[in-house]
Amino acid sequence: MSVELKPCPFCGAKYPTVCKTKQKDGWRPFYYVLCDYGNGGCGASGQWNHEEGDAIEAWNRRAET
Repeated sequence: MSVELKPCPFCGAKYPTVCKTKQKDGWRPFYYVLCDYGNGGCGASGQWNHEEGDAIEAWNRRAET
């Protein structure tokens, strides 16, 4: 997916990661965006979705300040 992720809204880390859960027993995987604590982030995560694009869209959605 080539959609750019916005920085973390909580800590400002610039490189969040799209994560995918493993499929188990035929269940569809979930995608979510993570502000990776191990990569200098705060550990915040976005909404879980069955589609990668939906997870990214949810992460990038921001209230206007």
